[in-house]
Amino acid sequence: MDSKVRFIVPTTLDPMPFAEKDDFLSKLFPGQEILEKQYERLGIIPNYSCAPYLKEQGPNRGDILAWVESSAVVFANSVLGARTNLNSGLLDLCSSILGKTPDFGLTKGKNRLGDIRVLLKLNREVEFALLGHYVGRFSPKSGWEGAFL
Repeated sequence: MDSKVRFIVPTTLDPMPFAEKDDFLSKLFPGQEILEKQYERLGIIPNYSCAPYLKEQGPNRGDILAWVESSAVVFANSVLGARTNLNSGLLDLCSSILGKTPDFGLTKGKNRLGDIRVLLKLNREVEFALLGHYVGRFSPKSGWEGAFL
């Protein structure tokens, strides 16, 4: 590995097979320690978490990210207001070294706009997971023209 290559943006890593040093697991996953050392030479923030926004200073609204963890991608786009697609690990690695990520999908403002508006008048408690299913099922894009909730 070229010792001059470094991440130029803050870079975290999804969980590895094990975080604690354990002789049994070290024998089961012999390449992990080598891989960890390679990432450390590149400048990784070694938190090994699928929720990096909880451990490190998270991204800000509008930041463009290269993230590969599905739950983190949803959280970044919907809660943090950052912009990211569900990328591949290789694309994320290249983005961390270059400090750039391809501008497509959910990084573009026009692709982040909603397609429907749902107005709710609720007279009782709602199971929101079921509400999401119902709204998705009966949205205009599904061929049904409306729903009263």
